[in-house]
Amino acid sequence: MAIHELVAQMLLWITVNTPYTMPETPPEVTVLPREQIQEIICKNPCPVLAAYMPDRGILLSDQLDLQGNICDRSILLHELVHFFQHRAQGIMPSDRNSWALREHEAYGYQNRFLDQQAAIAPEPSPRDVRQCRNQRRQKMRQDFLNQRRQHSIGHHQQNPAPVVTPRTP
Repeated sequence: MAIHELVAQMLLWITVNTPYTMPETPPEVTVLPREQIQEIICKNPCPVLAAYMPDRGILLSDQLDLQGNICDRSILLHELVHFFQHRAQGIMPSDRNSWALREHEAYGYQNRFLDQQAAIAPEPSPRDVRQCRNQRRQKMRQDFLNQRRQHSIGHHQQNPAPVVTPRTP
């Protein structure tokens, strides 16, 4: 499924499950290397995977699996909620309280989406953002261990252990 089709599905879900109305034009969605998003948003390495910026639309990390991972898809939904908030309320807030309220709302809809998807999923699926984060941490840990294992195997193949022959008295 193409990204624009997925965005259309998420926009529909938002308009059915929230008070927001369907926009005439969807936001621009750009997939970028994660490092580039980190530089734009944080100026340094950080855990950001996506962001909504009124002047650029939605930025998504190329590390997200939008087709195969419901948690990653819910990140797109979260950013789309920020798009709707910006349409409804205008300028993005700079004060912490307003920003926290918008985040709280976006996470609430993200959790509702995950819960609904888990209820119809053929296999156990994360029901909220917390479970998604735990799943991502476990995957990152497993990837790290696999990389270490591969590095260790490669190192041993390049530098085989010396053969020690026992001395005979």
